[in-house]
Amino acid sequence: MIQPGHIRAAFDENAARYDRHAALEREACQRLLNRVTFQRAEPDCVLDLGCGTGVGAEALRTRFRKARVVALDSAAAMLSEAGDRSRLMRRFGRVQGDLNALPFPRHSADLVFSNLALPWLAEPPRFLGEVLRVLRPGGMFLFSTYGPETLEQLHEAATASSTGCEAPGFPDLLEIGDALTATGFREPVMDVDRITLDYPSLAAMGRELEVTGTAMLV
Repeated sequence: MIQPGHIRAAFDENAARYDRHAALEREACQRLLNRVTFQRAEPDCVLDLGCGTGVGAEALRTRFRKARVVALDSAAAMLSEAGDRSRLMRRFGRVQGDLNALPFPRHSADLVFSNLALPWLAEPPRFLGEVLRVLRPGGMFLFSTYGPETLEQLHEAATASSTGCEAPGFPDLLEIGDALTATGFREPVMDVDRITLDYPSLAAMGRELEVTGTAMLV
């Protein structure tokens, strides 16, 4: 597992150019935001965990105008980029912190949102426990993560060329559902979306994987 310090350093280094290469991350974020319509009541407090450059936090602040929206990330440079989105009527809070030790009180959030942060964690159950701790009774946790077929074609190509690239082994729906249930979440609902990206060249794909940090997961 990649060390948290290395992950943070990589995102700090690439924060300024991240949005130009994060097509998959933006698409996943938008699809996750579409699920927010299932929220049963207007939330008072919304957390965006692993917020990156603040795309999700900005959209959540626009949708829930009366709510206090707080974006958390471990990378200071990412939070700085997110600050450019936090202006005037779309202002949201920014906190640098650890996903495995959330700096928020128990039962303080009505909605927890997290886009593609789970694969970066060495101990996902610990993170899920922290989310459950900060959620108020009846609150909602919405998250996205990579599935077992992620980067499948890249690994097939690497195998064919004998480069020795190994699949990262992302968990399937049953594993994720079991982890949620074991943590104490009730009625987990899991959806599968398949997103296909085309690149003009291998170099273009490599740049995207590098800038978004996904190359570290390969």
